[in-house]
Amino acid sequence: EDSLKTWIEVAENACKELMKDLDDDSQKELKLKMSRYMQTFVDASMKNSTDVKEMGPMTGESKIDPSVPSRNLGVPLVIVGAKGDYFSNLLQKSKTAGDRFEFATRRLRQTALKYGASVIFTSVAGQ
Repeated sequence: EDSLKTWIEVAENACKELMKDLDDDSQKELKLKMSRYMQTFVDASMKNSTDVKEMGPMTGESKIDPSVPSRNLGVPLVIVGAKGDYFSNLLQKSKTAGDRFEFATRRLRQTALKYGASVIFTSVAGQ
């Protein structure tokens, strides 16, 4: 968790420095684009789903809440969970490892939601 906090702080500081080069309108526009993307995102596997069609289109700026995500940096973030193969092996060997893995992924996803970030997991095993 400390490592995640450290990297989030690095990303926040880098974004703040880069945003200083932009005027206020450009900063607001970038943040609004992030808000719009997060609030209107549809998983590609769900695009033809009847559930998505029933929701109807989200049009109009009045439906976009600029306070979402709560920590809007104006740029997309990706949180990468490394060593996914380690957890896979650990899950096979230990009964409590599943709980620890679920806790870790839940924390990653909670943090990602604050920033409108994506979470992906990698593995050297290629599985």
